[in-house]
Amino acid sequence: MKVLGTLTIVAFVVGLVTAIVLGLTSWHIDQDINGWKDRAQVSMEPTDMVTYLTNVKNGMQKWGMTSGNAALFFPTPETDMALIYKSVNQHIATAESLVAMDRSSIQYSAGLNNLGNRISELDLHAFQYWANHQGLLINIFCWVGWILFVVFGAWWLVASV
Repeated sequence: MKVLGTLTIVAFVVGLVTAIVLGLTSWHIDQDINGWKDRAQVSMEPTDMVTYLTNVKNGMQKWGMTSGNAALFFPTPETDMALIYKSVNQHIATAESLVAMDRSSIQYSAGLNNLGNRISELDLHAFQYWANHQGLLINIFCWVGWILFVVFGAWWLVASV
């Protein structure tokens, strides 16, 4: 009986600690990558877009998201990090070309609007990539911890009745 209680508490601690690690890592990835993408998307200044998209690119490099696939199973071109990284670089080049354009031209307005729309459609799959590669072991421990917590907890409750 005492062993079941101990196992339940250990499984709870493992699940809780790994969930906290996953949450904090998700927040850091969001700050380093997705937050900058969102700023670039709403920016109406091409120089700011270049800066923000460069920060996205640097965040992807920092977290090792320049190649590979974000999907653990069933990879698709949509989750191919090399293609996503290439798209970010193309968006940076487009924003740099907008910087050199005449701001009163129709091409500038259309290009700025078009770039904002393309950035909004860009799904970076940043946390998914991390959770399926560098964070896979932590992810597994989190799920195992919570599953064992439920199993041992239910067993402990049934055994104590």
